[in-house]
Amino acid sequence: AMLARSCVQSLSSVLGPRVACSIPKRFAGHSHWSNIKRVKAVEDVKRAKIFGKLSREITNVVRLHGEELSGNPRLGVVLAHARSVNMPKQAIDKALKSGSGKLEGVAYEEYLYEGFGPLRGGFLVSVLTDNKNRTVQHLRTIFARNGGELGVSGSASKLFVKKGLLTAHVIPQSESGFLDEAINAGAEDVLEIEEPSNKDTKQFEVHTDFVSMMKVRKSLLNTSVEGITNVQAEAVWIPLNQVSLEDADDEQRGEIDKLINELEDLDDVQSVRHNYDIQTQE
Repeated sequence: AMLARSCVQSLSSVLGPRVACSIPKRFAGHSHWSNIKRVKAVEDVKRAKIFGKLSREITNVVRLHGEELSGNPRLGVVLAHARSVNMPKQAIDKALKSGSGKLEGVAYEEYLYEGFGPLRGGFLVSVLTDNKNRTVQHLRTIFARNGGELGVSGSASKLFVKKGLLTAHVIPQSESGFLDEAINAGAEDVLEIEEPSNKDTKQFEVHTDFVSMMKVRKSLLNTSVEGITNVQAEAVWIPLNQVSLEDADDEQRGEIDKLINELEDLDDVQSVRHNYDIQTQE
């Protein structure tokens, strides 16, 4: 298989968008320490929101499929995410116990909602909620005020296919061995994500069919090839085709950004997938 070098749109999972915070230059009358504290407060709020979403998902996955990892591969994916973002062990254990019934907790239901944004870009919004009517109303409002609409079942999902997505960091001298290991384990595609700020390792995305995802991850974790680290896996909906933003005006671009951010910020929302070609917006 040929390695395609690509600046790939970051597919997030339950983790939400990455946050880049910069500390403003110091001006007269402004406290540098105050700026640092403000940035830290924003990061703390973001981290708490991520932990809250993960707690819901852990609880729900255990409630539906049990605590045994051998019979619940989805739980392994969620726990890997939780540990990768340094979710406290106490919070993970509490979520596990809530899902198994050892602790009393809220019962969440899982739903996948579909919708459209400006330029008829498709959206898949995964939610965990204890109040479906409340969540639907929030979603409908967010779509409507940002040039979109909430769709019916099957309206947008036909624009995507469910796949497994793994990410890994690899030292340059192990690149060839990593590619061989991934392909032999069943990977469908391997893409290098360009990260100019990281000179010591390269980051790769490995695409698999959904059923083979954890098998490929296990092979990469247990391989004799050295220098493969931070191997994470998640189930994702991959767009069959992307909507270009080259001809979008400023208002449409703003609505798209705002729509994505507002959906991801909703507490009930676990993940947001869309088929916009974000690269064309840069």
